[in-house]
Amino acid sequence: MWEGYCGEVIRRTNRNLLIAILCTAALGGLFTYSQRRYLSQFFRGPAAVDTSVVAQHPVEGQFVRVHVARAFDTGLQHVTTQDGREEVDSQYFVASAGEKLLILRIPDGGHPEEIRDLTLEGRVRPLSAELTQSLESHGPARLPLATYYIDGQDFRGFGIAFLVIGIPVLLFWLWMLMRYRRGNSDFREHSFAKRIAKYGQLEMMVQEIDAETAPMHPVYSRRSIKVEVTQNWLLARMPFGANAIRLNHLAWAHPFVLKRKLYFLITVGKYHFLQAYDDMGKKMQVKLSKEMVDAVVGDLAARCPHAIFGYHASIDKLWKRTRKEPARFLAEAQAMRSQAEPSAARTSSVLLR
Repeated sequence: MWEGYCGEVIRRTNRNLLIAILCTAALGGLFTYSQRRYLSQFFRGPAAVDTSVVAQHPVEGQFVRVHVARAFDTGLQHVTTQDGREEVDSQYFVASAGEKLLILRIPDGGHPEEIRDLTLEGRVRPLSAELTQSLESHGPARLPLATYYIDGQDFRGFGIAFLVIGIPVLLFWLWMLMRYRRGNSDFREHSFAKRIAKYGQLEMMVQEIDAETAPMHPVYSRRSIKVEVTQNWLLARMPFGANAIRLNHLAWAHPFVLKRKLYFLITVGKYHFLQAYDDMGKKMQVKLSKEMVDAVVGDLAARCPHAIFGYHASIDKLWKRTRKEPARFLAEAQAMRSQAEPSAARTSSVLLR
Protein backbone atom coordinates (compact mmCIF):
# COMPACT_ATOMS: atom_id res chain seq x y z
CA MET A 1 0.00 0.00 0.00
CA TRP A 2 2.83 2.39 0.78
CA GLU A 3 5.23 1.53 -2.04
CA GLY A 4 4.20 4.40 -4.35
CA TYR A 5 3.90 8.18 -4.24
CA CYS A 6 2.10 8.44 -0.90
CA GLY A 7 4.55 6.17 0.90
CA GLU A 8 7.50 8.07 -0.56
CA VAL A 9 6.03 11.40 0.58
CA ILE A 10 5.49 10.12 4.13
CA ARG A 11 8.96 8.55 4.37
CA ARG A 12 10.61 11.75 3.12
CA THR A 13 8.75 14.03 5.54
CA ASN A 14 9.51 11.62 8.40
CA ARG A 15 13.22 11.63 7.48
CA ASN A 16 13.36 15.43 7.30
CA LEU A 17 11.47 15.76 10.57
CA LEU A 18 13.89 13.35 12.27
CA ILE A 19 16.86 15.37 10.99
CA ALA A 20 15.26 18.57 12.32
CA ILE A 21 14.60 16.91 15.70
CA LEU A 22 18.20 15.68 16.01
CA CYS A 23 19.70 19.01 14.89
CA THR A 24 17.49 20.97 17.29
CA ALA A 25 18.42 18.64 20.14
CA ALA A 26 22.12 18.94 19.30
CA LEU A 27 22.07 22.75 19.09
CA GLY A 28 19.99 23.07 22.26
CA GLY A 29 22.26 20.64 24.09
CA LEU A 30 25.43 22.42 22.98
CA PHE A 31 24.07 25.83 23.99
CA THR A 32 22.90 24.55 27.37
CA TYR A 33 26.27 22.85 27.94
CA SER A 34 28.13 26.07 27.07
CA GLN A 35 26.09 27.90 29.74
CA ARG A 36 26.21 25.10 32.31
CA ARG A 37 28.11 27.12 34.95
CA TYR A 38 25.66 30.01 34.84
CA LEU A 39 22.59 27.75 34.73
CA SER A 40 23.91 25.67 37.63
CA GLN A 41 24.23 28.83 39.72
CA PHE A 42 20.85 30.11 38.53
CA PHE A 43 18.93 26.99 39.53
CA ARG A 44 20.80 26.44 42.81
CA GLY A 45 20.34 30.07 43.84
CA PRO A 46 22.73 32.40 45.71
CA ALA A 47 25.05 30.89 48.32
CA ALA A 48 25.45 32.72 51.62
CA VAL A 49 29.12 33.77 51.92
CA ASP A 50 31.19 36.32 53.79
CA THR A 51 32.46 39.39 51.97
CA SER A 52 36.05 38.48 52.86
CA VAL A 53 35.68 35.18 50.98
CA VAL A 54 34.58 37.04 47.82
CA ALA A 55 37.46 39.50 48.21
CA GLN A 56 40.19 36.96 49.00
CA HIS A 57 39.04 33.78 47.20
CA PRO A 58 36.53 34.78 44.53
CA VAL A 59 34.76 32.25 42.29
CA GLU A 60 33.91 34.00 39.04
CA GLY A 61 30.24 33.73 38.08
CA GLN A 62 29.14 32.46 41.49
CA PHE A 63 25.74 33.60 42.74
CA VAL A 64 26.22 34.87 46.30
CA ARG A 65 24.31 36.45 49.15
CA VAL A 66 26.32 38.70 51.44
CA HIS A 67 25.48 40.67 54.55
CA VAL A 68 27.30 43.98 54.96
CA ALA A 69 27.25 45.98 58.18
CA ARG A 70 28.07 49.27 56.44
CA ALA A 71 28.42 50.19 52.75
CA PHE A 72 29.43 53.62 51.45
CA ASP A 73 28.51 55.28 48.18
CA THR A 74 31.48 55.68 45.83
CA GLY A 75 29.72 58.40 43.85
CA LEU A 76 29.78 56.21 40.74
CA GLN A 77 26.48 55.45 39.02
CA HIS A 78 25.49 53.32 36.06
CA VAL A 79 23.27 55.31 33.71
CA THR A 80 21.13 53.95 30.88
CA THR A 81 19.44 55.95 28.13
CA GLN A 82 15.91 55.08 27.08
CA ASP A 83 13.79 57.16 24.68
CA GLY A 84 16.31 59.96 24.96
CA ARG A 85 16.11 60.06 28.77
CA GLU A 86 18.93 59.16 31.12
CA GLU A 87 18.08 56.96 34.07
CA VAL A 88 20.21 55.64 36.93
CA ASP A 89 19.73 51.87 37.07
CA SER A 90 22.34 51.11 39.75
CA GLN A 91 24.92 52.62 42.11
CA TYR A 92 28.36 51.40 43.18
CA PHE A 93 29.06 51.09 46.87
CA VAL A 94 32.17 49.98 48.73
CA ALA A 95 32.40 47.83 51.86
CA SER A 96 35.23 46.58 54.00
CA ALA A 97 36.14 42.93 53.36
CA GLY A 98 39.07 42.03 55.54
CA GLU A 99 42.25 43.54 54.10
CA LYS A 100 40.53 44.73 50.92
CA LEU A 101 37.62 46.85 49.81
CA LEU A 102 34.80 45.08 48.00
CA ILE A 103 32.73 46.88 45.39
CA LEU A 104 28.97 46.28 45.43
CA ARG A 105 26.70 47.17 42.53
CA ILE A 106 23.27 47.86 44.03
CA PRO A 107 20.20 48.05 41.75
CA ASP A 108 18.22 51.28 41.29
CA GLY A 109 19.25 54.79 42.20
CA GLY A 110 18.50 57.24 44.99
CA HIS A 111 20.26 55.29 47.73
CA PRO A 112 21.69 57.17 50.73
CA GLU A 113 25.42 57.76 51.00
CA GLU A 114 25.67 55.11 53.72
CA ILE A 115 23.66 51.90 53.97
CA ARG A 116 23.64 49.83 57.17
CA ASP A 117 22.76 46.14 57.55
CA LEU A 118 22.65 45.53 53.82
CA THR A 119 21.86 42.08 52.40
CA LEU A 120 22.75 41.87 48.72
CA GLU A 121 22.33 39.05 46.23
CA GLY A 122 24.40 39.15 43.08
CA ARG A 123 26.93 37.52 40.79
CA VAL A 124 30.69 37.63 41.31
CA ARG A 125 32.30 39.42 38.37
CA PRO A 126 35.85 40.57 37.60
CA LEU A 127 36.53 44.25 38.13
CA SER A 128 37.31 45.71 34.70
CA ALA A 129 40.16 48.16 34.17
CA GLU A 130 37.68 50.84 33.10
CA LEU A 131 35.57 50.41 36.23
CA THR A 132 38.69 50.37 38.43
CA GLN A 133 39.90 53.62 36.85
CA SER A 134 36.48 55.24 37.34
CA LEU A 135 36.44 54.24 41.00
CA GLU A 136 39.97 55.47 41.62
CA SER A 137 39.15 58.80 40.00
CA HIS A 138 36.66 59.47 42.79
CA GLY A 139 39.43 59.54 45.38
CA PRO A 140 42.22 57.34 46.82
CA ALA A 141 41.15 54.27 48.79
CA ARG A 142 42.46 53.37 52.26
CA LEU A 143 42.78 49.72 51.28
CA PRO A 144 43.35 48.03 47.92
CA LEU A 145 40.31 47.12 45.85
CA ALA A 146 39.37 43.47 45.45
CA THR A 147 39.81 42.28 41.89
CA TYR A 148 36.21 41.01 41.83
CA TYR A 149 32.96 42.69 42.77
CA ILE A 150 29.36 41.65 43.43
CA ASP A 151 26.95 42.69 40.66
CA GLY A 152 23.39 42.75 41.96
CA GLN A 153 21.91 44.35 38.84
CA ASP A 154 19.71 41.97 36.84
CA PHE A 155 22.06 39.00 37.35
CA ARG A 156 19.16 36.58 36.88
CA GLY A 157 18.07 38.13 33.57
CA PHE A 158 19.79 35.60 31.31
CA GLY A 159 18.35 32.66 33.27
CA ILE A 160 14.83 34.06 33.08
CA ALA A 161 15.23 34.66 29.33
CA PHE A 162 16.55 31.09 28.98
CA LEU A 163 13.38 29.74 30.61
CA VAL A 164 11.02 32.04 28.69
CA ILE A 165 12.53 30.99 25.35
CA GLY A 166 13.64 27.48 26.26
CA ILE A 167 10.35 26.12 27.60
CA PRO A 168 8.34 26.88 24.40
CA VAL A 169 11.23 25.52 22.31
CA LEU A 170 11.30 22.35 24.40
CA LEU A 171 7.52 21.93 24.10
CA PHE A 172 7.75 22.43 20.33
CA TRP A 173 10.57 19.88 20.16
CA LEU A 174 8.49 17.37 22.13
CA TRP A 175 5.55 18.01 19.79
CA MET A 176 7.79 17.34 16.78
CA LEU A 177 9.06 14.15 18.42
CA MET A 178 5.53 12.92 19.11
CA ARG A 179 4.49 13.78 15.57
CA TYR A 180 7.45 11.88 14.17
CA ARG A 181 6.88 8.80 16.33
CA ARG A 182 3.17 8.70 15.51
CA GLY A 183 3.66 9.15 11.75
CA ASN A 184 6.64 6.81 11.53
CA SER A 185 5.22 3.92 13.49
CA ASP A 186 1.94 3.89 11.55
CA PHE A 187 1.73 5.68 8.20
CA ARG A 188 -2.05 5.87 8.64
CA GLU A 189 -1.45 8.34 11.49
CA HIS A 190 0.68 10.65 9.34
CA SER A 191 -0.87 14.06 8.67
CA PHE A 192 -0.79 13.50 4.90
CA ALA A 193 -2.61 10.17 5.21
CA LYS A 194 -5.23 11.75 7.46
CA ARG A 195 -5.62 14.58 4.96
CA ILE A 196 -6.38 12.39 1.95
CA ALA A 197 -8.58 10.12 4.07
CA LYS A 198 -11.00 13.05 4.41
CA TYR A 199 -12.06 12.43 0.80
CA GLY A 200 -12.79 8.71 1.04
CA GLN A 201 -11.45 5.35 2.16
CA LEU A 202 -7.71 5.68 2.73
CA GLU A 203 -6.68 2.60 0.74
CA MET A 204 -8.67 3.74 -2.30
CA MET A 205 -7.30 7.30 -2.11
CA VAL A 206 -3.70 6.04 -1.84
CA GLN A 207 -4.16 3.72 -4.82
CA GLU A 208 -5.72 6.52 -6.86
CA ILE A 209 -2.91 8.98 -6.12
CA ASP A 210 -0.22 6.37 -6.78
CA ALA A 211 -1.82 5.47 -10.11
CA GLU A 212 -2.24 9.08 -11.24
CA THR A 213 1.27 10.21 -10.28
CA ALA A 214 3.00 7.34 -12.09
CA PRO A 215 2.48 8.59 -15.69
CA MET A 216 3.46 12.04 -16.99
CA HIS A 217 1.54 14.90 -15.38
CA PRO A 218 2.08 18.63 -14.71
CA VAL A 219 4.72 19.23 -12.02
CA TYR A 220 5.74 22.67 -10.75
CA SER A 221 8.92 22.76 -8.66
CA ARG A 222 10.58 25.60 -6.78
CA ARG A 223 13.53 24.67 -4.60
CA SER A 224 12.28 22.09 -2.08
CA ILE A 225 8.59 22.66 -2.88
CA LYS A 226 6.74 20.67 -5.52
CA VAL A 227 3.14 21.05 -6.73
CA GLU A 228 1.57 18.38 -8.92
CA VAL A 229 -1.78 18.36 -10.73
CA THR A 230 -3.22 14.99 -11.75
CA GLN A 231 -6.58 13.94 -13.12
CA ASN A 232 -8.24 14.09 -9.70
CA TRP A 233 -5.71 15.67 -7.32
CA LEU A 234 -3.85 18.84 -6.45
CA LEU A 235 -0.78 17.68 -4.51
CA ALA A 236 1.85 19.75 -2.71
CA ARG A 237 5.09 18.50 -1.16
CA MET A 238 7.13 20.58 1.29
CA PRO A 239 10.25 19.60 3.28
CA PHE A 240 8.32 18.80 6.48
CA GLY A 241 4.85 18.06 5.22
CA ALA A 242 2.48 17.54 2.34
CA ASN A 243 -1.01 18.61 1.40
CA ALA A 244 -3.67 17.47 -1.02
CA ILE A 245 -7.05 18.54 -2.37
CA ARG A 246 -9.22 16.26 -4.45
CA LEU A 247 -10.31 18.31 -7.46
CA ASN A 248 -14.00 17.47 -7.18
CA HIS A 249 -13.86 19.08 -3.71
CA LEU A 250 -11.99 22.21 -4.85
CA ALA A 251 -14.05 25.32 -4.05
CA TRP A 252 -11.78 28.32 -4.64
CA ALA A 253 -8.21 29.04 -5.77
CA HIS A 254 -6.30 32.24 -6.43
CA PRO A 255 -2.79 33.72 -6.43
CA PHE A 256 -1.58 35.55 -3.34
CA VAL A 257 1.23 38.12 -3.36
CA LEU A 258 3.09 39.06 -0.18
CA LYS A 259 5.09 42.28 -0.43
CA ARG A 260 7.88 43.33 1.90
CA LYS A 261 7.98 47.10 2.25
CA LEU A 262 10.55 49.36 3.86
CA TYR A 263 9.14 52.35 5.72
CA PHE A 264 5.68 51.81 4.14
CA LEU A 265 6.94 52.94 0.73
CA ILE A 266 9.74 50.92 -0.84
CA THR A 267 8.93 47.37 -1.98
CA VAL A 268 12.03 45.29 -1.26
CA GLY A 269 10.63 41.86 -2.08
CA LYS A 270 7.65 39.95 -3.45
CA TYR A 271 6.60 36.39 -2.66
CA HIS A 272 4.00 34.56 -4.71
CA PHE A 273 1.74 31.87 -3.29
CA LEU A 274 -1.00 29.59 -4.50
CA GLN A 275 -3.96 29.54 -2.15
CA ALA A 276 -6.59 26.84 -2.65
CA TYR A 277 -9.60 25.89 -0.53
CA ASP A 278 -11.73 22.76 -0.53
CA ASP A 279 -15.41 22.41 0.29
CA MET A 280 -14.54 21.21 3.80
CA GLY A 281 -13.07 24.57 4.70
CA LYS A 282 -9.44 23.43 4.50
CA LYS A 283 -6.75 25.64 2.97
CA MET A 284 -3.61 24.90 0.99
CA GLN A 285 -0.93 27.58 0.63
CA VAL A 286 2.22 26.92 -1.39
CA LYS A 287 5.04 29.30 -2.29
CA LEU A 288 6.01 29.24 -5.98
CA SER A 289 7.16 31.64 -8.66
CA LYS A 290 4.59 33.98 -10.23
CA GLU A 291 4.66 32.07 -13.51
CA MET A 292 4.12 28.76 -11.74
CA VAL A 293 1.23 30.09 -9.65
CA ASP A 294 -0.49 31.42 -12.78
CA ALA A 295 0.10 28.12 -14.56
CA VAL A 296 -1.34 26.05 -11.69
CA VAL A 297 -4.42 28.30 -11.41
CA GLY A 298 -4.93 28.05 -15.18
CA ASP A 299 -4.58 24.27 -15.09
CA LEU A 300 -7.06 23.98 -12.22
CA ALA A 301 -9.54 26.28 -13.96
CA ALA A 302 -9.51 24.01 -17.00
CA ARG A 303 -10.08 20.89 -14.88
CA CYS A 304 -12.55 22.30 -12.33
CA PRO A 305 -15.27 24.40 -14.02
CA HIS A 306 -17.37 24.19 -10.83
CA ALA A 307 -14.80 26.06 -8.69
CA ILE A 308 -14.16 29.79 -8.25
CA PHE A 309 -10.86 31.26 -9.48
CA GLY A 310 -9.32 34.66 -8.85
CA TYR A 311 -9.50 36.93 -5.84
CA HIS A 312 -12.13 39.46 -4.89
CA ALA A 313 -12.69 41.02 -1.45
CA SER A 314 -16.41 40.15 -1.51
CA ILE A 315 -15.61 36.49 -2.27
CA ASP A 316 -13.08 36.45 0.59
CA LYS A 317 -15.73 37.75 3.00
CA LEU A 318 -18.22 35.22 1.68
CA TRP A 319 -15.74 32.39 2.20
CA LYS A 320 -15.15 33.37 5.82
CA ARG A 321 -18.92 33.30 6.43
CA THR A 322 -19.87 30.18 4.49
CA ARG A 323 -16.79 27.94 4.23
CA LYS A 324 -18.65 25.16 6.05
CA GLU A 325 -21.53 25.48 3.59
CA PRO A 326 -19.89 24.68 0.22
CA ALA A 327 -23.08 24.68 -1.82
CA ARG A 328 -24.06 28.12 -0.56
CA PHE A 329 -20.55 29.48 -1.10
CA LEU A 330 -20.37 28.27 -4.71
CA ALA A 331 -23.85 29.56 -5.57
CA GLU A 332 -23.31 33.02 -4.08
CA ALA A 333 -19.75 33.28 -5.38
CA GLN A 334 -20.89 32.46 -8.91
CA ALA A 335 -23.42 35.28 -8.66
CA MET A 336 -20.75 37.68 -7.37
CA ARG A 337 -18.33 36.66 -10.11
CA SER A 338 -20.88 37.55 -12.79
CA GLN A 339 -21.25 41.02 -11.27
CA ALA A 340 -17.62 41.86 -10.45
CA GLU A 341 -14.54 40.56 -12.20
CA PRO A 342 -12.10 39.02 -9.66
CA SER A 343 -8.67 40.60 -9.43
CA ALA A 344 -5.61 38.70 -10.56
CA ALA A 345 -4.27 38.11 -7.05
CA ARG A 346 -4.70 38.95 -3.43
CA THR A 347 -1.97 41.25 -2.09
CA SER A 348 -0.70 41.72 1.42
CA SER A 349 2.28 43.67 2.80
CA VAL A 350 4.83 43.11 5.53
CA LEU A 351 6.32 46.38 6.77
CA LEU A 352 10.01 46.62 7.66
CA ARG A 353 11.66 49.43 9.59
